[in-house]
Amino acid sequence: MPVVTIARLLGSRGDEIGRALADRLNYRYLDHRLLLDYVREFGEVEANAPEIAETRPSFWERLNEERRRHAIVVRCGVYGFAKDDDAVIVGLGGNYLMRGMSHALRTITLAPTSVRVQRVIERHAGNLDPNTAAEVVRRSDRERGGFIRYMYNADWLDVHAYDMVLNTANLEIDQAVDLLAYTLERSEIAPTATSLQAIDDLALAARVEAVLISNAGIWIHGLKATAERGIVTLAGEVITDEDREYAEEVAGGVNGVRAVANDLRIQPPPLTGM
Repeated sequence: MPVVTIARLLGSRGDEIGRALADRLNYRYLDHRLLLDYVREFGEVEANAPEIAETRPSFWERLNEERRRHAIVVRCGVYGFAKDDDAVIVGLGGNYLMRGMSHALRTITLAPTSVRVQRVIERHAGNLDPNTAAEVVRRSDRERGGFIRYMYNADWLDVHAYDMVLNTANLEIDQAVDLLAYTLERSEIAPTATSLQAIDDLALAARVEAVLISNAGIWIHGLKATAERGIVTLAGEVITDEDREYAEEVAGGVNGVRAVANDLRIQPPPLTGM
């Protein structure tokens, strides 16, 4: 069950390559648009939220409690999608989420700025002048770079975060797909018991977090869930014993959870007016 993640600079054809690869190999395909349907069970998810649209949040957006919920939901969606079967995941920082997985091929597509600008002009049927197209490219790079710093505290152009870098300046889509398909046949890109267990654990922990943070009946400060073979450990702070017990009950009801180790701490709100 290989997983291919594709980060892409605007105009580098990463989206088209991802689609073509999924079609050729009959892999499932996920990007930020399709993610919305995949995580709809967790309540309203804003299509233009920074975590979904792959943009950097403004100062005021960062103060919104929905930022954390959206980040958890995105992580839950990507992990859940990746663990189910052969998959191509475009964007969403998938390469950072899948690091350390032997069955993941983490790639990035890029191209010289001049090439990318010309492709943006062509995509808009020549209705953009070169200066405007160049600004579109620069703005996209700033937004996607800011998104990765915000979500993963990383530099998205650091090549050490990828297994393969595809410069599409002179590489056609079918040629790029050929290279990726060939690489996926290598024994090095194969699931192991360790990597399969790791993705199962990460997916379950993320799902527990998403269920808890989307539950209006409880608030957990600094929520963190980890999982190991179905045993989920909860960490963070709640206000009352009842909240602590309720969180454990909700987590225990998530499909795949065998037991809950409840490390939630009781932290009453500070007294005011004294």
